[in-house]
Amino acid sequence: MNPTRLIQHVLRRKSSRRLARDERGTTAVEFVIVAAPFFALIFAILEAGFNYMAASSLDHALRLSTRLMQTGSAQQANMSEEQFRIELCNRLPSLMSCERVKLDLRPIRLKKLPSFVGRSDDGLAGDVKIIQPEDDESAVYCPGRPGDYMLARALFELPNFMGMAISRKVSGPSGDVYVVEASRVFRNEPFSPVKSTC
Repeated sequence: MNPTRLIQHVLRRKSSRRLARDERGTTAVEFVIVAAPFFALIFAILEAGFNYMAASSLDHALRLSTRLMQTGSAQQANMSEEQFRIELCNRLPSLMSCERVKLDLRPIRLKKLPSFVGRSDDGLAGDVKIIQPEDDESAVYCPGRPGDYMLARALFELPNFMGMAISRKVSGPSGDVYVVEASRVFRNEPFSPVKSTC
């Protein structure tokens, strides 16, 4: 056998063995396979966390703000819807833009169901049915009079980072949006009556 061919043959066998043992690109390939689901999971966790934080913050802010209505402070000060919105937004984290908050505050009627048991201080214990006015589709701002049962709702339009339907989807004028909602039913305390604005 020609010595040159023998050397080429040996070198070819060594390079093919080296190529078979070479694992330099394996890590990159494995990373590409694992990275897409990993980052999708991370973003889904972040979005779910933001949704939960927004819902919790909105509920807390609504509870504290409606206390002004319940005690009659807002009625005595003749607080407008915009002033009430500012009061609520001051209690929200800075991540939540006030322009994305929608309010609905109205007096309601409560009907006791046959299985109504017990009574709490505000008369809301047990099974009750909320009877809302027929114009439920439009938002209303009405602080109510002393002793009125009130329904307060606040909606916050979420930024949708990943396009996942983690929160509730509603149709709006600019298309479908995702929202979190906080609501509270309470009874206004007895306070000096003022002229009703609604």
